Amino acid sequence: MATNAVVELKASGETWTGVTFNEQGEIITTSRDLGAAPLADFRFADGVSGQAWVYGRDDNVGLALLRPVAVAPRSYPFLSFSSEQPPLNSSMGLVQFNGISTAPDLLDTVITGFQPTLGGCSWLQIRATDSATSNGAVVFTPSGKIQGLRMPSGFVNVGSPGQVFACAATDIGTTIPLLQTGRAILNPEFTRDTVDQGTIPPIPIIYHGTLAIGGQSAPIGTRIYARLSAAGKPDIWKSRATTKVGEYDFPISVSASGYDRVATIEFWVDAKRAGVTPTYGGGGTSAQPVKQDLSF
Repeated sequence: MATNAVVELKASGETWTGVTFNEQGEIITTSRDLGAAPLADFRFADGVSGQAWVYGRDDNVGLALLRPVAVAPRSYPFLSFSSEQPPLNSSMGLVQFNGISTAPDLLDTVITGFQPTLGGCSWLQIRATDSATSNGAVVFTPSGKIQGLRMPSGFVNVGSPGQVFACAATDIGTTIPLLQTGRAILNPEFTRDTVDQGTIPPIPIIYHGTLAIGGQSAPIGTRIYARLSAAGKPDIWKSRATTKVGEYDFPISVSASGYDRVATIEFWVDAKRAGVTPTYGGGGTSAQPVKQDLSF
């Protein structure tokens, strides 16, 4: 069944939908709901869950490719892509997670139109209600192949308000090999920190120390991610590239309430998490250096 390969994704306080397309568990989904996060929690309908790292992302096309992390190798259920242009008015299935129920919604839909574009996806217009349709919802053929992924409202530059469009499977298939190379094209509008937006952050805490990867000093330009997590609050992700061999410094400040003294910080590099999780203690009146050596 198509529902077996569809996953619920959660990151940055958002919930949306993705689908595995090979037995290694690679997930293709829409990129906008990731925000600044390089990592998402995933869950299949049967309860299998984990975390997946954003290996490739292209916000111009609106797609991201994720791979499961920190798990023993295993085979995942998956769907293949349709290679055919669907006929107008053809009946399709639509499966999605709605962020409320643990089970995915399985809906009927119809291809009602086509909108070719330059430099991105060709759009399939589908019969669906905009407000009730999840980003990344999977349009599938009667034979169970991926026909498209529902794109976020406002991202699609065609049609009228309320109309729902999906990126066509043929264009998704063309984009995936580029994402598998690690392509990273980020839109600042997608990745800016919405939690802190419009507020003045406090003086940061400056975390610093040695940085090792696989027992070796990390090279200049290594990108470190910090994930701040607090109960009942959306995660906040921040990132910074190193400027010295084997060392890092990372100023972190959060102006939104509910994080100071209670949020834990996870440090990540290339889908690996450091073994330390300090507690964020922001809100001070002067820069506060904290020595924290990191090893990945």
